[in-house]
Amino acid sequence: MAHLIDTHSHSDAEVATKPSLDAKANPVLDTEVIDHGVDPDAKSSSKWRRIAGFFWDSIDGDPKYRAYREAQLTAPSPTVLLGYFIKYLDQTNYSNAFVSGMQEDLDLYGNERNWLGTWFSLGIMVGTIPAQMLQLSHIRPSILIPTCEICWSALVIGMGFTHSIKVMYVLRFFIGLFESCAFPGYIAMLGSWYGPNELTKRLAILLEVESIASMFSGYLQAGLYSSMNGRHGLAGWRWLFIMDGVISVPVAIWGLFGLPDHPHNTRAFYWTKEHIKYGQERIAKFGVKEQIKLNWAEIKRIYTGWKIWMFVIPYTMVAACHTATSYFNLWLKAEGYSVQKINYLPTGGNALAIVVTVAWGMIADRTRQYYWLIASLTLLMIVANILLSVWDIPKSALMFAYYISYAGSACTPVLISWTYGLNAADTNTRQLLVATANLVSYAWVLWVPLVLFPTYDAPKYKYGYQILILFGGIAILSITAMSSIRFYNLRLDPVHAVIATTRGFNFSQHIKSSTKIKKKEPQNMEDWSSLKRNGVELGQKTLFTTVKDDRVSLSEGYIPLLVNLTVEDKAAKGLRKHKGGNTREETVYVSAFEAVRDNQFLLLTGKSGSGKTTFAEYLVFGHATGIFQKDRDAILRNEGGERRKEILSGLRTLPLLVTIINTQDLADVDGKLPEILESWDSRKKESEDEELLLILDGIESAGPEGVTHLASIASAITPRPHVRLLVLGTDDDSQDWTLPSGFSKLELLPLLAIQRHELARKLCLDTTFGSGNAASRPAIFALSLAAGRVGDTSESALDAWLDHGFSSLETRQVLLQTAREEWTDQRHSQLNLLAKTTQKWPFVSCAAVQVLLVAAQLQTATLQEILKVFDQDAKSAMPIVRSLLHRFAEGEKQEKLIHELLNRHESDLSGEKAQYAALIACGFTDPENIPLVTQVVDLLLKVIMLGTLPVSHRVKAGRYLSLFGDPRDLLGLVEIPEGTSLFGSSNHPNSSPPHEIHLGSFKIGAFPVVNRDYGDFVQQTGRTWLSQDGYDPFLRNTPATDLTWHDARAYCQWLTPKWRETSKIKPNETVQLPSEPQWERASRGDQRESQTGQNIYPWGTNFATSLSNCEELALNNKCAVGLFPQSCSPFGCYDMTGQVWEWCTTLWGTEMASPTFEYPWKSPDGREDLEADDAIRRVLRGGCFSSGQAKATCTYRGSLEPTGFWRGNGFRIVVVSEYDR
Repeated sequence: MAHLIDTHSHSDAEVATKPSLDAKANPVLDTEVIDHGVDPDAKSSSKWRRIAGFFWDSIDGDPKYRAYREAQLTAPSPTVLLGYFIKYLDQTNYSNAFVSGMQEDLDLYGNERNWLGTWFSLGIMVGTIPAQMLQLSHIRPSILIPTCEICWSALVIGMGFTHSIKVMYVLRFFIGLFESCAFPGYIAMLGSWYGPNELTKRLAILLEVESIASMFSGYLQAGLYSSMNGRHGLAGWRWLFIMDGVISVPVAIWGLFGLPDHPHNTRAFYWTKEHIKYGQERIAKFGVKEQIKLNWAEIKRIYTGWKIWMFVIPYTMVAACHTATSYFNLWLKAEGYSVQKINYLPTGGNALAIVVTVAWGMIADRTRQYYWLIASLTLLMIVANILLSVWDIPKSALMFAYYISYAGSACTPVLISWTYGLNAADTNTRQLLVATANLVSYAWVLWVPLVLFPTYDAPKYKYGYQILILFGGIAILSITAMSSIRFYNLRLDPVHAVIATTRGFNFSQHIKSSTKIKKKEPQNMEDWSSLKRNGVELGQKTLFTTVKDDRVSLSEGYIPLLVNLTVEDKAAKGLRKHKGGNTREETVYVSAFEAVRDNQFLLLTGKSGSGKTTFAEYLVFGHATGIFQKDRDAILRNEGGERRKEILSGLRTLPLLVTIINTQDLADVDGKLPEILESWDSRKKESEDEELLLILDGIESAGPEGVTHLASIASAITPRPHVRLLVLGTDDDSQDWTLPSGFSKLELLPLLAIQRHELARKLCLDTTFGSGNAASRPAIFALSLAAGRVGDTSESALDAWLDHGFSSLETRQVLLQTAREEWTDQRHSQLNLLAKTTQKWPFVSCAAVQVLLVAAQLQTATLQEILKVFDQDAKSAMPIVRSLLHRFAEGEKQEKLIHELLNRHESDLSGEKAQYAALIACGFTDPENIPLVTQVVDLLLKVIMLGTLPVSHRVKAGRYLSLFGDPRDLLGLVEIPEGTSLFGSSNHPNSSPPHEIHLGSFKIGAFPVVNRDYGDFVQQTGRTWLSQDGYDPFLRNTPATDLTWHDARAYCQWLTPKWRETSKIKPNETVQLPSEPQWERASRGDQRESQTGQNIYPWGTNFATSLSNCEELALNNKCAVGLFPQSCSPFGCYDMTGQVWEWCTTLWGTEMASPTFEYPWKSPDGREDLEADDAIRRVLRGGCFSSGQAKATCTYRGSLEPTGFWRGNGFRIVVVSEYDR
């Protein structure tokens, strides 16, 4: 049995190519899965890439990034590392000097060693904050840090010639003072050039320079002691200070030219303009904003907030609890080890620290599991301190305890990177946060050595190691608190209660808990400003994982989504003037961002997996990172590859994203909205040009009551021009909703093939991956990239992904079974494998993928089991059964299942289950199988004539009726009797005043003229027709469009003799276009007098979205005629409002805005002059698919030049006798 693909229908299990207006229709095709295979060498290469990508940045990334990274490795990274190496070498060399003769030479047998560290710490404390303020406001790091380095180098040299411990204290203080700018400055420079998934490993290397410096100092001291001790009358330990100071000077001079500063102010000679631009673009994606000048107001904001202090506690505790490493050499000395061994042995601990720190950095960048990485090492340090507290244990156990303490240094880069990611958008806070934590850490260790580790108690300390155990416990508690609140200000107030930037946020519970807290005053602007940073982390959220196991983040992998509105459509909504010529304008689609920009109230729909939530998250991320502050680069607008800039400069919004899980969630938003708006209204004047954008994602979960709550929410927002509402939902559930006044409704389009091709190329993947029909849906595209498949069918992509990702058949079966349980809402208590899988492959959480998993699980089930699933919930089971029919691949089981579906409910052919069965079967029905086609067509006619199923299903029924041959009489005529009826209305000036007109009898087409019939005319006459869907086999029963007034008249003139020959009409009857009065009488019925609440729609007074193909329905395209039976006019005419504008014979005038031929109607005034000049516009009536409820009426008057044409302009015919003409 042939498998039919409707390339324009968006089914739940199989999504084909985008319904492009400029794409030729595809014929009925037999399909097969295309497996391009994988080169064995490519597989091997891919394996090594994955390994390399785990340990470092993926080498499969953007080629621009590879070049950029290579440039970084040549100068900026080595410069920072070398500078920090010197800084730490000069900071800690006193420890090696102390145990290498300095203690004996200067008679230091008290607590002098600790005091040397204390005075250095005091210098650091005094200088840290002022140094950072200088860097953030006046002096760039590449000047301040090297200048200070030259100063402290001179002081270090001076220590080699000092004979007084007091002078040494002074020198150490000033060395600390000058070094205070270095650590936070180096961290800030790295943090400004790298993103959260790159930063930790680089911080790890930077901080492990400490261990390298300590090792180098040990080796240097050992060497100097052997070779230089006593040379020129100086002891070996003095030569250590002199050598350290001497080698520091050239490094400082190089830093003046080599330090990279920040991407927005770098002056380093090795950067090209391309490197700088690319660096700025990259960090913008990570949420890192351009540094703003520090002032006192900014300082107050940072230090009166609580976030900075939340970081200080774990930073200080983690640093303090591995203090034992500082006393390892004292223990070695007490045990009688030689000077060489005292300097050598600690280098083993430093080596361990290097390995663990770099490894933890790589793992952190790869997994982002910051909490567990820090907690595991902190627990290890607690174990070490317990061993040292016991003390009376074998020497090897003490040696082990000291060594594992060194691993604790790995916590610092992970903690800093975690914090940097959470504060990416606030550069000043990030730098002062690290500086302050460093300052407090130094302050903390001022008393720790003096009180807990006095030198005279070495190497066994009475209380020191016990207190370090306590510090470890505090560290665990503090990072747990930090993880729980995610470093965001989520106080339960009216503002923050509505912020939920992840799926599954329990909004209802959050709101309810807020009622337990005393009502707060409206938030100030600082609170609102803090919300801007909530979206930064979203940019690093995994969007999809490729077949190479490379995780692609939202910031890297987002494809600009388009909506089903074209630039030409926008023009058609207002006044249009034909530009002349007979060529079509290229179809150019509007982006989803532009749709948000242009509408205060917008319902954006799409099927499951169409990218709605991803779009909302990118809105939040884009605001947090400043992406929308300027127009973006040109984006693809159609399959022809046309690019146009995305104009976003007017989109200054603060997004609040709320996920709706149930009706109560929406009710809670409705109830809390007045307080939220009150808070927004109270913001400071300097931010009044910014708009609040409330985003409600998952509106379909609110059920039928959702419309009522939306109306209330919209009513509260309407008086506030600085507040917008974006609602996201599935089209099937919200298509028939009658939305509040002012709402626009659009649908997300599938991804363009060229968009998918470009992203695959950017990611260095095979560009055929994700290029298939089904992969045009974003979720299936992600599935195809994970599977390394074309994605012609969703099922082939899913099977390939299962084979790739789950080598164990048992695990695969558990996953499929879990998906089945989720679908049937029969979840078990054990750990949900589906949720775990979603962490790596987010598309698994999408309903479109979950139904594929359920179908895969049912593939081996009996037909009766499958039919039972369908009978339980036919509508929900449709995509599952359809996917199963794909899997049965034209075999006997497919035929049996189709037969059972169609015959199971033959006793109730008007029932919904029979209609849904037909909608499933039609995609798998061979047009040559006449008995089956007849059975399916009869059911599809029921779908259309009853009009009870959702519009999307009726649209599909119309498409397959066209394919199989629509048996309806689409050229049927309706008798309109002679009579007097009301003409015009008061709802628009051009339609006023209402008045009565008497008309003779005539006949009018029950439907607009369709493609099938107009196409016959074109083929027989050779007339030009620029329609791009006129011969699409799925659209033969849709209105013929893209034709001029002259084309419509020519069709009438061609049809007249043909119908006379067949006696369809009498010899004295003529086919022509209707006049305005004829058209309006046919659409409104026999109204005779004006009345309050005029019937301006065929069905009556009140508008209803579900009754016509208009803007509010949001199809934004024509569909098969007759899909809205409840809106049939009193005389029996279909599609009189919406669908397509219909040409009339009547003249309008030359002006677009106002007619020359006004109301009331005057027949002899020349308005029916068929030979009028083409400069005079002709009347169009009825509105079209993109017309709102004010235009898609029986009375609104539109117009266009008779030579103009558009995809929304068609016509219907009337038959009149020559006497009546």
